Amino acid sequence: MGAGSGPSADLGPSGLEQPEVIDYVVEEADGTFSLVAVETRPWDGGRSQVDQLMAKVNAYAAYLLDGQLARDHPGAQGRPARVVLQAFYIPVGEVTEALGLIREALAGEGIGFDVTILGGAGF
Repeated sequence: MGAGSGPSADLGPSGLEQPEVIDYVVEEADGTFSLVAVETRPWDGGRSQVDQLMAKVNAYAAYLLDGQLARDHPGAQGRPARVVLQAFYIPVGEVTEALGLIREALAGEGIGFDVTILGGAGF
């Protein structure tokens, strides 16, 4: 992808602090394509992390809805897609409310959303 054309799947800085970066794209065994966002920091429960989470998810949604995933990964054309948030810590505070809103909004666009606590169960 060229500069300024949207999220990048390039390796490098990632996480919620880098909303313009697609952290990982994974083709699952069932054929679903997962766009994985990683949060390694503890959740502080505050607005700043919620804003970063929303910016990251919005960038991921745009990447899917604009067809960029299919252009970058031709095998993804017509396949189901989802956004996965992998976190090292259990979400707290405003983040937990935001996760429900994100799930609803993405579902309305036909995009799945899952949260996985690394080393633990899904959320």
